[in-house]
Amino acid sequence: LPGEAGAEPLLCSGDAGADGGPCTVSWKKDIFPKMVGAWTCAASNCHAPANKQAPAIDPADENGAYTSLAGYKMTTKPMLSYIDNGGDPAKSSIECNLGGGCNPTMPIGNGMPLTQLERCQLHSWLKCGAPNN
Repeated sequence: LPGEAGAEPLLCSGDAGADGGPCTVSWKKDIFPKMVGAWTCAASNCHAPANKQAPAIDPADENGAYTSLAGYKMTTKPMLSYIDNGGDPAKSSIECNLGGGCNPTMPIGNGMPLTQLERCQLHSWLKCGAPNN
């Protein structure tokens, strides 16, 4: 989790959803496009369905990718869902995996590491219950 294992602490301002306010981060508009774009999660040598590297992320199927991630558990954090819908980012291993607190840290290869803003967006989306919106 952010701040653990040498990962840079996560400092976000205006955390949407944290105070019961509206969630401004969207799976379909913010998170999924980064996964298939800059972070290259859906690349053919990573989580593209043909590669059979779980969790499968089909760049043409945002709902299928969401379902795949929601059902995935990291072998290094088997007690946590990869994305948890309860509104507590600490119960989702995706934040740890993409933020540098888990091994392995993603993205690897040609993917761009998440910026502080992207990490805050991910955190905010998780606090909103990680909706498939």
